[in-house]
Amino acid sequence: MKSAVLTLVVLTVTLGAEAACAADFAGGTLTVARDDTTADCPDEAALSRATLALGTLPDAPRAPLNVELAFRREGATYVADIRTSGSAQGVREVAKDGASCAPLAEAVTVVLAVLFDLTPRETNTANPPQPLATAAVAPPPPLPPLPPSERRGTHGSIGVALSGGGAYGLLGPAFVGTLSGAVRPRLGHFELALGGLWAPNRTVEHAPGRVFMSLAAGRLAGCAWLQTDVAQPDLGLCVGFLAGALRAEGDGYAENYPRRDAWFALEAGTQGRWPFTRNLAINMGISLLIPTRRQSFTVANAGVAFETSPVAAWLEVGPELRFP
Repeated sequence: MKSAVLTLVVLTVTLGAEAACAADFAGGTLTVARDDTTADCPDEAALSRATLALGTLPDAPRAPLNVELAFRREGATYVADIRTSGSAQGVREVAKDGASCAPLAEAVTVVLAVLFDLTPRETNTANPPQPLATAAVAPPPPLPPLPPSERRGTHGSIGVALSGGGAYGLLGPAFVGTLSGAVRPRLGHFELALGGLWAPNRTVEHAPGRVFMSLAAGRLAGCAWLQTDVAQPDLGLCVGFLAGALRAEGDGYAENYPRRDAWFALEAGTQGRWPFTRNLAINMGISLLIPTRRQSFTVANAGVAFETSPVAAWLEVGPELRFP
C-alpha cells in the first residue's frame, strides 16, 4: 500500500511538471535546429528553461508567436538564425566568437526573453518592505538590454569589384578579352553597379593593311538579388546601359589616322556571388549586350573593314571587397 501511494505521488508530480513546462510557452512555439558542428548548443528544452529563468510570461493572453531557431558555425564563429512568425514576423541573426556555444546561447536567451515579452520574476512580498537602510533583499535586477543586432545584408553596404573576362561579338564576330570594374552600393535585395568596360584590342586584317579596334564604355546597371545577407552565396538578375566609344586605327594604308564613333548598348544578364569571408567574395556575370545601332568602319579605296554585331555575349569574373 505504501509503495502504491508513493508511485501515485511520483506520477502526479511528474505529470504536473510536464504540464507546467508545456504551459510556459502557451500560445507560441519554439523549435531549435542543430547540426554536427553545433551539437554543444542547447536544444528546445534547455533553451526554454534558460529563457524562462530570466522572467515570466505576461498574464494577459497574446496572439501566438512562433520562433524557429537554427544554430550553425562560420569558422570560429557560432551563429544563430532566428525567424519569427505569428504575432511578430522577422529575421534576426546573432553571432558570437568562442571555443564553445555557451556565449551565443546566453545571448540567444536574452533575445528570446524580449521576443516572448518576459518580465523579471517578482520577489516575495509576503513580508512588509524593510527600511532602505536595513533592507535585506535587493530589488530584482532589470532585464538585460537586447544585444545589438549582428544581422548582415539588411543594412546598406558598398562593394568594389574588378573583373577580367571576354566577349564574343563585342568587336565584330570574334572573341576579345575585357577588363571591367564597378562600385556596387547595395541595400537589401537591390544593388547598383557604377563602373566601366574596356576591350583593349582586336586586329582586323583588311588588305593591303590591317585595322586595330578597341572599345571603352561607362556602365550603369541595377541588380535584384535573392538574398539580403551578403555573407551567403547569392544569385541576381541585372539590367543596364553602357555608353562609350569605338576606336579604329589603320596600319599599312595611305592614310592611317584614327577614328572614333559613339557606341551605346543595353545589357541584360545574371550575376553570381560566392563569399569567402564577410568582406571578400568572387563575382561572376554573364550578360548579353545589344548595341542600339549597327556601325561600320571603311578604309578609303579599300571598302568596309569592320562592322559591329547585333548582339554580344560577355563573361566577367573577379574579386569583390565589400564594406562594412
